[in-house]
Amino acid sequence: LEGIAGQVDPNFNIYEVSLPWAVRRALSPSTSAGEEALRGALLASDNTLRWDRVNELIEQQQVAAPAGEQQAVEAEGAAEGASAAAAAEGPVGGAATPPATADPLDAVRVLLGSPGGATLRRIARDLDSTELLTTLTTSRKTRHLRRLGVRMLAESLTQRFAAALSPPPEHERRPPPEQLPVSPASEALRRRRAERLAGVRRVLVASHLQRQVRAGWRGAAAIGAVGLLFFRVAVVAFCKAAVRTLPGAVGGIRRAVLRG
Repeated sequence: LEGIAGQVDPNFNIYEVSLPWAVRRALSPSTSAGEEALRGALLASDNTLRWDRVNELIEQQQVAAPAGEQQAVEAEGAAEGASAAAAAEGPVGGAATPPATADPLDAVRVLLGSPGGATLRRIARDLDSTELLTTLTTSRKTRHLRRLGVRMLAESLTQRFAAALSPPPEHERRPPPEQLPVSPASEALRRRRAERLAGVRRVLVASHLQRQVRAGWRGAAAIGAVGLLFFRVAVVAFCKAAVRTLPGAVGGIRRAVLRG
């Protein structure tokens, strides 16, 4: 199967494709011992989040990110070469662009709304959200998470600003990839999954809002701190993106004026 998929997509990676399945399997234990192990990996005995585990995952992701970016660049170059070769040979069967690799976070979202996600839903429901919000917004041990949020938002805004202020020429714009056809049954399954996930989200949000109300002033302070944190992150990220984009925008305007 991997060889057949490789003929359609030269960049096909069976490990990346199977990662969402592995995530769903790891987060949906079928035994009581597995449920306890998963709960112990995510929550402490007092239902507070295991921040040490969160930090370990982030550190591992940051270490793997440079290699992943290099692989993405190489894959993009190989895909462009394959596309050019295919264009030179002419259309073959009207093949559509293969779908992108599934996102592991999407696998978690699907699992939350599925019967197999009962353990994960219980963990999300029992999580001490007051402590989570307070630690996330005020603790020194989560400062790197706040800085990471600023950096990611600034990078996203920088790309959007650059695309809006200096759009590529018409001949350099890539057409949107042709999507593979989807059957009515598959589309109906996606809608049911989305509806179940929306229901789970409503229940969890309502549960944790009630918990903040029961927490009294601590819950009110936690919610206020989150609102303030979002505002600070947005302002700092916007300023960083503006500073990065402004010189290029000024240069583009200057070149346009000189050409005019």
